[in-house]
Amino acid sequence: MAKNRKYLLVDYRAKRQIKSLMQMGFNILQVYKHSNLQLPLSSHPDMLIYPLYNKVIYAPGTSYDTLNNIRLAGCDIVRGSTHLTCNYPGDIAYNVARIGNKVFHNTRYTDPLLHDELHGYGCKFIRINQGYTKCNICVIGNNAAITEDRGIARVLYREDVDVLLIPPGNVRLPGYEYGFIGGASGCVGDTIFLTGRILNDDIRECVERFIEKHKFNLKYLSEDEIIDIGSIIPLNQE
Repeated sequence: MAKNRKYLLVDYRAKRQIKSLMQMGFNILQVYKHSNLQLPLSSHPDMLIYPLYNKVIYAPGTSYDTLNNIRLAGCDIVRGSTHLTCNYPGDIAYNVARIGNKVFHNTRYTDPLLHDELHGYGCKFIRINQGYTKCNICVIGNNAAITEDRGIARVLYREDVDVLLIPPGNVRLPGYEYGFIGGASGCVGDTIFLTGRILNDDIRECVERFIEKHKFNLKYLSEDEIIDIGSIIPLNQE
C-alpha cells in the first residue's frame, strides 16, 4: 500500500459522501453489489469485507471490481469460508465490530476464517445476540462507542467500553424502517465521519458532545439526513 495514502471502502451508491471524502483527499474504493444480499444492503462494505492490517477478508461472491480495486491499492485479499445468503442470519458472517482488542459479534455465525485471523492477532471475542454488530456500533477509538441497541450497550458496559445509547429510528436506510449509527459512520484516524446530520437536535448534540469528550474530531459528509451506507471503512484497519 502506498505510503501516506488513506484508502476508504464505501458503498458505490453513496455519491455525496464519496464526493466529500475525495475533496478531503481520501482515495475511495467503491464497493459494488453482492448478488446474494438484499438490495439495500448488497454493496454495504460492513456486510462483505473485513480489513485487517495489510490483508482483507472478503465474502465469496464479492464483485471482481471491488476486489480488484482493493488489490490495486496494495492489499492481499483472502477469501472467507462463509457464503452469504439473503436472509438473517445467513448474511451476518462478516459484520463484526472490533473495539481495541475486543471483537463483538454473534459468534455462532462469525466466519471461521475471520475468527481465526482475529484470534491470531490476540483479539478477545465477546458474544452478543445482535448479528448486525458492525451496523449497530459506531466505534470511537479503542474504548468508546455509540449504539441504538440496548443489548449491545449492556455488553459494552460490562466490557468497560464507554458507550452512548441513543434511541433507534434516527438513521435513514431506504428499503427498511430505519438504519443504524454504525452503518452511517466511520472512524478514520482521529476523526469520526457521519454521513449526514441527525435531525433530532437533542440527540445530535448528545452525539457531538460524546465524540468531543473522547477528543475526536467530527465531520459531516452531507447536510442531508444521516443515512446508513454500510460504514466507511479504512482499508488498512488495525
